[in-house]
Amino acid sequence: MKNILERSKKINILFLIMIGFLIYSLFGFFTNYDNDLWFILATGRSILNNGISHFDTLSMHSDYFVVTQQWLTSIIYYFTLNSFGPAVFSTMISIISILGIAVLYRYSKFLTNNTSITCLLVTFYIYFFVQGFTTTRPQIITYLILTLELFLTDKFIKSKNKKYLYFLPILSMLEINLHSSMWFLQFCFLGVYLIDCIKDKNLRRPLFITLIIMLLAGLINPFGIDAITYVFKSYGISIINDNIIEMSPITVQSLKGKIVLISLFLVILTSSLYKRINLRYLLLLGGTAYLGLSHLKSIPYFGIAFTITMSSLLTDVNLKEVYLNYINKIKFNKIKNIFIKVSDLSFKYLKLAFAVTTLMLIIDSYATVISEAQLDHPYDPMIRWLDNNEPNKDVKIYTNYGDGGYLEWRGYKPYIDPRGDVFLKSTNKKFDLMEEYVNAEKGIKTEEFINKYNFDYLILIESDKDEIYNYIHNNRKSDYKVVYRLFGPTHAVLYKKVK
Repeated sequence: MKNILERSKKINILFLIMIGFLIYSLFGFFTNYDNDLWFILATGRSILNNGISHFDTLSMHSDYFVVTQQWLTSIIYYFTLNSFGPAVFSTMISIISILGIAVLYRYSKFLTNNTSITCLLVTFYIYFFVQGFTTTRPQIITYLILTLELFLTDKFIKSKNKKYLYFLPILSMLEINLHSSMWFLQFCFLGVYLIDCIKDKNLRRPLFITLIIMLLAGLINPFGIDAITYVFKSYGISIINDNIIEMSPITVQSLKGKIVLISLFLVILTSSLYKRINLRYLLLLGGTAYLGLSHLKSIPYFGIAFTITMSSLLTDVNLKEVYLNYINKIKFNKIKNIFIKVSDLSFKYLKLAFAVTTLMLIIDSYATVISEAQLDHPYDPMIRWLDNNEPNKDVKIYTNYGDGGYLEWRGYKPYIDPRGDVFLKSTNKKFDLMEEYVNAEKGIKTEEFINKYNFDYLILIESDKDEIYNYIHNNRKSDYKVVYRLFGPTHAVLYKKVK
């Protein structure tokens, strides 16, 4: 027995090392850099200086109608960064992210009555669903709002206390102004809860009335009905889905696709072993699985639904007891005792693993955001050269989709930026610029494109895959010459038109 205890101490140390290695490995793949930050900050600055505009104030296309679907987020971000600096701004982003996880934790614990299960599920959520998505985009606010709405609704269903519904219209009004493109999603989520309550008049009536009030609350925004219908004009567009990574579908061969399928299998297995899935959780899981497989950016919503569904299935289940039931079937006592000791350590450190995982997410998010907030962009030397040579910044400048936002933050009005939806005819009511941009990048009518806009400057990636670069670089009759070149991993080139 003494030998077993000595081994268990070694296992204790080994277990901690394994946890540390796992965390290090998983968090080493975090990629939270976000090009959207630049146009969000530029939007906030523009609104505070000039008010809310219904036409584009950032790009060179000032006649494009726009719905600034994150106008309030932009103001908050810019005001915080401008008034308090990068450290406070980064802290704010981390706090918003951790609040979303905290609400999900409380929701899961409300459903399971078991801290160990909750820690395990939320750790799984952080590792595989929300890591990489805790960026400076308004989506982190949407995770928080949607999870809170579902939690409050479930509390109402369980207690039949209407006070939990009073907050939903306020949250709806916040969502339409903070991130209006995702505003409609809350009705898809809460709608499945209403369907589950359809037979109970005491639940159905208050929830239905609340949803109507939430709908009316959505009208309280600077863009009115256009903000509400925005999602129908900007989502499901093939040119966007085919050319923007976050909007692309997920395949079974990808890691995220495998995780979704494994998660669904775990739900089916758990349901067959313990209890039937409640209808609202089944519909929520199915709907978000479709969203997640359709668009990479929707993966966190599936993660929220998975955590909620598994929490409801594992209510009052004692994982340690289940584990020990299997261990006790082992005939060799020495091996059995070692496994029992390992189980004590494993369940003891579940809370520690959750705490460390959450802390690592905060550190990673903070470090990434503060790097961005300090304007750490590879184009900075090139733009400083441009500032010195074009101090009034009144020039027509081309840069690609991903980098246009940084030019806007630096005071220029480029051809395009990462607001893909703004450059669709269905939203701007003028022209399908996204299609024109994609065609030019592919070498379709590139010469016609260059002649049409007669750019003063072009920022191009020095690559054979960039057809605009190939056209300018290989065309001896080109009116453009290289005035600045970035070396290193970026390989960007600044061309100036020779007049």
